[in-house]
Amino acid sequence: MQTTVNVLKILGRRAGAPRRRSVVTVQRPEERQFGKAVRLLIPILLVMGLFPGMGSTISGPLLSKGQKVYVPIYSNIYAGPRNQPVLLTATLSVRNTEPARPIVIESVKYYGSTGQLLKDYLKTPRRLGPLASTHVVVDEKDESGGPGAAFIVIWKADRAVNVPVIQGIMVTTRSGQGISFVTNGRVIKEAAP
Repeated sequence: MQTTVNVLKILGRRAGAPRRRSVVTVQRPEERQFGKAVRLLIPILLVMGLFPGMGSTISGPLLSKGQKVYVPIYSNIYAGPRNQPVLLTATLSVRNTEPARPIVIESVKYYGSTGQLLKDYLKTPRRLGPLASTHVVVDEKDESGGPGAAFIVIWKADRAVNVPVIQGIMVTTRSGQGISFVTNGRVIKEAAP
């Protein structure tokens, strides 16, 4: 709610000049502070909308017996006025967040921008102990995935456990400039209960 005070100003004091009136709106100091706060809050809310999950908390642990997870990976991005490709080293990180039980990583497959399978990184299932982690690195020189590459990770557990954190981390330090960012995995299929 905005409270305003209207002030009338009488303009034109020359002899014979018609008097003109204008209305000026004056805000109270607390209203100006509120307006500043709102102007600062809007960009933050926009960023949170662009990056779901930032700033949010989960009321309880997410439990599952297994999932198929899609993780976006960028082996390169485009930058500069001529859209030159910048090559990136990409790391897939899988972290078991369950403090008491292991999980089994059944499959880690790397796909290119057109959806073709490029590499199967796991020939046999791998047990990941409580709170343990593992990773896979796609070298900076490996451009095969392109800007739309992805990993598909399948994991299972013998009972419902805390879901693992599965992320892609992209990094480069070429030309004295550091670029790094993280992508979060997205569940595309839940294991049967």
